[in-house]
Amino acid sequence: MTNPELDSYSDDNNDHRGRSGLLGRLASARGIAWVVIIGLIALSMGAVGLLLSLQISTG
Repeated sequence: MTNPELDSYSDDNNDHRGRSGLLGRLASARGIAWVVIIGLIALSMGAVGLLLSLQISTG
């Protein structure tokens, strides 16, 4: 005996929006890696700018 209300939930579970398994993990890890790389570049550029401004202000 099946419940028609529960049948609609089974369709939600079969909705494949993202990648699963190893490819999904690699894609998410690659995205996180790009965010970290861009963040590190921004931090290093900010640090260089701060050091240059301090050195210019001290003469």
